[in-house]
Amino acid sequence: MARAPKGGDTDQITAVASGECAVAITNTYYAARLVKSSKPEDRAVMEKVHVVFPNQGTTGAHINIAGAAIAKYAKSKDNAVIFMEYLASPYAQDYFANGYNEFAAAKGVTITNAALKSVGGDNFKAEDIPLGVVAKNIVKVQQMLDRVGYK
Repeated sequence: MARAPKGGDTDQITAVASGECAVAITNTYYAARLVKSSKPEDRAVMEKVHVVFPNQGTTGAHINIAGAAIAKYAKSKDNAVIFMEYLASPYAQDYFANGYNEFAAAKGVTITNAALKSVGGDNFKAEDIPLGVVAKNIVKVQQMLDRVGYK
């Protein structure tokens, strides 16, 4: 980053809109929040910026990973499985997409969130690297980020 964030989740997007910088890396749910905001000044910010997802013609873009696991000695494993299946259902995925401006994690779920669609949600291609491969490289990636001073 050209400078440390000055506060707020949408700070980097606002910096681009004001001309302080030309590019920022952010989560799309922050952009969607600005699109959906009741404040005209927030919506005006999004009229000045454009969201670009990397690698859309090839490997797809990295996504945040939220996961669930069942403890080995859980007392109610069957209920835990039912709950996890619910979380992956189209109903729950639609709830997250609309309530939190998150892209659906489950494949095949249609996004109905207009704000996500406006920041490129209709054509978004996520990378398909297996979670195990991501996990094996977390330490190496963090070391690289530390070397270059990324905060």
